[in-house]
Amino acid sequence: MPESSLSGIASGSSHAPNKTEISDVLEERLIDAEYKIWKKNTPYLYDFVMTHSLEWPSLTCQWLPNTKSLTSSSSASSNSNSTSNANSTGNSTGNVTGSNNVSGNANVSGNNNGQGDVAKAVEHNLLVGTHTTGEQNYLMVASVNLPQNDTVVPPQDTSSSNGNSNNTTTTASTTNPNSNGASSSATFTASNYDEEKNEVGGFGTTSSGSSSSIGKIEIRMKIKHIGEVNRARYMPQNHFIVASRGPNPEIYIWDLSKHCSFPDDDSVPSPQGVCIGHKAEGYGMCWSRHKEGMLVTASEDSTVCLWDVKNVISSGGSSISTSTTGTANGGNGSGPGTQTKPINVFSGHTDVVEDVDWHHRDVNLIGSVSDDRSIRIWDIRENHPSQAVHCVENAHDADVNSIAFNPVNEFLFATGSADKTVALWDMRNLKSPIQTLRGHSDQVYNIEWSPFNESILASSSSDRRVGIWDLSRIGAEQTPEDAEDGPPELLFLHGGHTSKVSDFSWNKNDEWTIASVSEDNVLQVWNMAEEIYAEEEDEMSGDEDEEDADMGKALDDDDLE
Repeated sequence: MPESSLSGIASGSSHAPNKTEISDVLEERLIDAEYKIWKKNTPYLYDFVMTHSLEWPSLTCQWLPNTKSLTSSSSASSNSNSTSNANSTGNSTGNVTGSNNVSGNANVSGNNNGQGDVAKAVEHNLLVGTHTTGEQNYLMVASVNLPQNDTVVPPQDTSSSNGNSNNTTTTASTTNPNSNGASSSATFTASNYDEEKNEVGGFGTTSSGSSSSIGKIEIRMKIKHIGEVNRARYMPQNHFIVASRGPNPEIYIWDLSKHCSFPDDDSVPSPQGVCIGHKAEGYGMCWSRHKEGMLVTASEDSTVCLWDVKNVISSGGSSISTSTTGTANGGNGSGPGTQTKPINVFSGHTDVVEDVDWHHRDVNLIGSVSDDRSIRIWDIRENHPSQAVHCVENAHDADVNSIAFNPVNEFLFATGSADKTVALWDMRNLKSPIQTLRGHSDQVYNIEWSPFNESILASSSSDRRVGIWDLSRIGAEQTPEDAEDGPPELLFLHGGHTSKVSDFSWNKNDEWTIASVSEDNVLQVWNMAEEIYAEEEDEMSGDEDEEDADMGKALDDDDLE
């Protein structure tokens, strides 16, 4: 290790660097080295990657179902000072990974002299939150402009860039507090690739004057929240209705249509409803896809609560506060809202309940997982049960952090655990998992099935990775070289975050597009290269063509005889 690095650690102190400090520096150097590898390979791993530096880290993200088509009708000339906290990696067959913090100050001028429509975009919306200390927290809606299908992002001219894209420095935030959350973002596509430098060039592809610029990410709505936003989820039957959780036991119900885009400075958090029944905070939360207003939540008090908030939705609560009992950011005070109590409480777990999910086919079944290492399947028709319909003790070797029922196969569900694995289960035989997916190097916190393919599952971990698994490849033959990169079912590893991935979400309106957020303030929207997930389909098609050709040849030989 260079002597200058050690002296940098001990600068301003009289003691020599200890093993922990040296380890931290080595890890940072490794991250920088990995990023340079990713930088050269990004055009081959992704169709696009958008990196946005949030003002504060978000612990939650979820795509909203509404979209709007946009058209850019101006010259693509832009002059933007862009600083991005960009880090994005991919791991496919070549197992190329990397991550970094990039700070580039670039004036990018895209000289497209042609007038008229230069690119088509679709505006998508994303539900995110803030996690701050000593500051006001917000539930937020961000707009994300993605390219329409078959739209080619115009290449940018990076010859005028005065930034140095090779400098890697940590940037906590690039948001201008006076810009209503419109901070800088970076979009990396194959068209940004610099063949001479062998790297991705440019840190901004959007024009601040064009609302339809592909890659633009902007905060469109902020609602004051009581404490940080642990989790936020919209109701499937009405995406304006959102449930959120913070550091308090209560669950808050919001009607986004009853709140202004940006709150007044002297206003206080004013949810339409408050669900009171838990004794501690939590993260797990899921709306019923079958019955409007039905919500199930998990808590650190070892219980699962079932709520019916139809009355809250119909009454609308009030978005105007008359009094508070504490500071808005302290989590003790809020505006008026309709209070509701749980209609059922499930109390079989013996430790923190980390996550819950609602069965996609059976309207009465919910699942929960806990730090007691158990999986429990409940029937909501039973009144205050302490015994689950199905219980799997010691389902994993460590805490079980997440559960997700398959949207198509009624018997299949998955769980993610602190033992670094994802397990697949068949409800007809819960004695042991039918498959264990190994590929993460740290705790698995979140899992979610793809909305387009029943065999595709994604998982996020403390190892800074989002993994995409293709169950149809389980057991596929591998060369020894491919086996070194992971099991055949591990389709892709996205490693664009320098710290734990807090949450991610599949985009139901844009196939294979995922948004992920991490504790380093970074929001990334990415879509892996089509060649990666289409490779197997092409191989299968080729095999079928060969079989058809052989059969045709055999028929010809028979005919000749």
